[in-house]
Amino acid sequence: MKRIILKLYSCVSASFFAGTFACMLLTSLAFADNQVSQQQLDAVTHQLAKNKHAIGQAKALLATLQKNLKQDELAISNQQAKISKTITKVHSLQRQLSQLQDQATALEQQQEQQQKLLKAQIAAAYQMGKGSYLKMLLNQNKAAELDRLMDYYQYLNKARFESIQKLEQTTEQLKQNQVSQRQNLATLKSVLATQQKQQKQLLAQKSQRQQTVKKTNQLLANSQLKKEQLEQAKNYLNEQLATPSDEAVDIHLTGLKRHQLNWPVKGKIIHDYQQSQLGGNRWEGVVIKAKAGTPVKAVADGKVVFADWLRGYGLVIVLSHGHHYLSLYGYNQELLLNVGDSVKKGETIATVGNTGGRPENSLFFQIRYKSRVENPHWFIRN
Repeated sequence: MKRIILKLYSCVSASFFAGTFACMLLTSLAFADNQVSQQQLDAVTHQLAKNKHAIGQAKALLATLQKNLKQDELAISNQQAKISKTITKVHSLQRQLSQLQDQATALEQQQEQQQKLLKAQIAAAYQMGKGSYLKMLLNQNKAAELDRLMDYYQYLNKARFESIQKLEQTTEQLKQNQVSQRQNLATLKSVLATQQKQQKQLLAQKSQRQQTVKKTNQLLANSQLKKEQLEQAKNYLNEQLATPSDEAVDIHLTGLKRHQLNWPVKGKIIHDYQQSQLGGNRWEGVVIKAKAGTPVKAVADGKVVFADWLRGYGLVIVLSHGHHYLSLYGYNQELLLNVGDSVKKGETIATVGNTGGRPENSLFFQIRYKSRVENPHWFIRN
């Protein structure tokens, strides 16, 4: 590696053609493992200050870093999705456990009442049967009274039998409830362990992303590179968002009406539409600051026509609203829908994040009409 770096430095002092050829060759060798070391980065950054021909090398490094950033952020998003599912499962198991515990309490109370009733029935039968039953049998002159007494004893016996059956059923239900609780607790313990493991993996992935972003920003300190990256990201976005044909969109969608929409998230606008950017560029949308994981809402009924990672914008979801209107939501932490899904106004479509190498959690929001960027403020309620 040291020899490669020394040769990179020698490119600066070489002639134009020889230097360019050597740098291209060494760059291909250095990126063979699809990783960018800090030594490589420092070498190229040093050259940028001396030799304009190092721009080519810096672009190659930047392309590799952007590829790494995409991998890092997609891995983080997938891990976030797994954690979200695990949390949902934990909550479901906790609800089930709470229901089982409530059921157990009710069954215990029911069992106690049934035991008291059975005890009372046995005591009543004992008191009423002291000698009277035998006397009635011996006294044949009171046949009607004997019949009534026989009926009453049969009723008592039947009631006791039913009480015993109910008590046995309640006892069995309690046993099953206890088994279910033990199984539920074991599953919950396993799921919580999985969640803890997922959180550790997420922290490691975020650390990797942070290093990638740091290296990227070191290169983008060069104003020429920064300007080119912004323009390339914008051009690539325009290519991806060619207005879909009417056949691909629900015919019932009615487009977007001015002064009828709510912002997709609540928060402070930190970059406004047409605000200046580096190199004469301007923001073609608004950036709204919000906490990570904040739900991103669809501004109107629509259909998902794009859901993927884009350089400069991170995880992006785009909705078509019919009549050539599109709304775009970028920098997301997680995309919750897929291409082709239908969406209702106010439905959660993503969560706020900082993908695309953003320094803070925020949402990039843009509206387009016939591929032309529109001022979002025109469509928001006053």
